[in-house]
Amino acid sequence: MSSRVRVLGLYRRLLRLHQKLPSDLSTLGTAYVQSEFKIHRLVKDEMQIKEFMKEWESFEEIMIKQLSPTDYKRHGFGLHLERTIKDHLSEQQWGQLAELYYETKKFK
Repeated sequence: MSSRVRVLGLYRRLLRLHQKLPSDLSTLGTAYVQSEFKIHRLVKDEMQIKEFMKEWESFEEIMIKQLSPTDYKRHGFGLHLERTIKDHLSEQQWGQLAELYYETKKFK
Protein backbone atom coordinates (compact mmCIF):
# COMPACT_ATOMS: atom_id res chain seq x y z
CA MET A 1 0.00 0.00 0.00
CA SER A 2 1.40 3.41 -0.91
CA SER A 3 2.19 6.06 1.71
CA ARG A 4 -0.44 8.35 0.23
CA VAL A 5 -3.20 5.74 0.59
CA ARG A 6 -2.17 4.99 4.20
CA VAL A 7 -2.06 8.70 5.09
CA LEU A 8 -5.48 9.38 3.54
CA GLY A 9 -6.98 6.37 5.31
CA LEU A 10 -5.63 7.55 8.66
CA TYR A 11 -6.86 11.09 7.98
CA ARG A 12 -10.39 9.84 7.30
CA ARG A 13 -10.41 7.60 10.38
CA LEU A 14 -9.29 10.49 12.58
CA LEU A 15 -12.01 12.75 11.23
CA ARG A 16 -14.62 10.05 11.92
CA LEU A 17 -13.34 9.63 15.47
CA HIS A 18 -13.59 13.37 16.07
CA GLN A 19 -17.27 13.24 15.08
CA LYS A 20 -17.87 11.15 18.21
CA LEU A 21 -16.50 13.83 20.55
CA PRO A 22 -18.60 16.52 22.25
CA SER A 23 -19.22 19.26 19.67
CA ASP A 24 -16.73 21.80 21.05
CA LEU A 25 -13.92 19.22 21.15
CA SER A 26 -14.97 17.85 17.79
CA THR A 27 -14.70 21.26 16.14
CA LEU A 28 -11.30 21.96 17.67
CA GLY A 29 -9.93 18.47 17.00
CA THR A 30 -11.15 18.35 13.42
CA ALA A 31 -9.60 21.73 12.65
CA TYR A 32 -6.31 20.63 14.20
CA VAL A 33 -6.18 17.34 12.26
CA GLN A 34 -7.01 19.13 9.01
CA SER A 35 -4.34 21.76 9.66
CA GLU A 36 -1.61 19.24 10.52
CA PHE A 37 -2.31 17.02 7.53
CA LYS A 38 -2.44 20.04 5.23
CA ILE A 39 0.89 21.33 6.54
CA HIS A 40 2.53 17.94 5.98
CA ARG A 41 0.89 17.00 2.68
CA LEU A 42 3.91 17.86 0.54
CA VAL A 43 6.51 16.08 2.68
CA LYS A 44 8.65 13.70 0.61
CA ASP A 45 11.11 12.48 3.26
CA GLU A 46 10.13 8.87 4.05
CA MET A 47 11.51 9.07 7.60
CA GLN A 48 9.43 12.17 8.32
CA ILE A 49 6.34 10.51 6.84
CA LYS A 50 6.91 7.40 9.00
CA GLU A 51 7.29 9.50 12.16
CA PHE A 52 4.18 11.54 11.27
CA MET A 53 2.18 8.35 10.72
CA LYS A 54 3.50 6.73 13.90
CA GLU A 55 2.46 9.69 16.03
CA TRP A 56 -1.01 10.02 14.47
CA GLU A 57 -1.63 6.25 14.62
CA SER A 58 -0.72 6.38 18.30
CA PHE A 59 -3.17 9.26 18.73
CA GLU A 60 -5.82 7.23 16.91
CA GLU A 61 -5.36 4.34 19.37
CA ILE A 62 -5.67 6.72 22.32
CA MET A 63 -8.83 8.25 20.84
CA ILE A 64 -10.43 4.83 20.33
CA LYS A 65 -9.65 3.88 23.93
CA GLN A 66 -10.84 7.19 25.36
CA LEU A 67 -14.07 7.07 23.38
CA SER A 68 -15.05 3.83 25.08
CA PRO A 69 -17.75 4.67 27.66
CA THR A 70 -15.94 3.10 30.61
CA ASP A 71 -12.64 4.85 29.93
CA TYR A 72 -14.25 8.25 29.34
CA LYS A 73 -16.21 8.09 32.59
CA ARG A 74 -13.03 7.22 34.48
CA HIS A 75 -10.51 9.57 32.85
CA GLY A 76 -12.15 11.94 30.38
CA PHE A 77 -10.21 12.98 27.30
CA GLY A 78 -6.56 13.81 26.87
CA LEU A 79 -3.22 12.78 28.32
CA HIS A 80 -0.55 14.43 30.42
CA LEU A 81 2.77 14.93 28.67
CA GLU A 82 5.60 13.01 30.23
CA ARG A 83 8.64 14.96 31.40
CA THR A 84 10.86 13.14 28.89
CA ILE A 85 8.67 14.36 26.04
CA LYS A 86 8.52 17.91 27.35
CA ASP A 87 12.32 18.02 27.60
CA HIS A 88 12.64 17.34 23.86
CA LEU A 89 10.06 19.78 22.48
CA SER A 90 11.32 22.45 20.10
CA GLU A 91 10.42 26.10 20.53
CA GLN A 92 7.91 25.76 17.69
CA GLN A 93 6.30 22.73 19.36
CA TRP A 94 6.02 24.63 22.66
CA GLY A 95 4.29 27.42 20.74
CA GLN A 96 1.85 24.96 19.17
CA LEU A 97 1.18 23.38 22.53
CA ALA A 98 0.50 26.76 24.13
CA GLU A 99 -1.83 27.71 21.27
CA LEU A 100 -3.72 24.44 21.63
CA TYR A 101 -3.94 24.90 25.40
CA TYR A 102 -5.47 28.38 25.05
CA GLU A 103 -7.91 27.17 22.40
CA THR A 104 -9.15 24.40 24.69
CA LYS A 105 -9.65 26.86 27.55
CA LYS A 106 -12.18 28.76 25.42
CA PHE A 107 -14.54 25.76 25.68
CA LYS A 108 -14.55 25.40 29.47
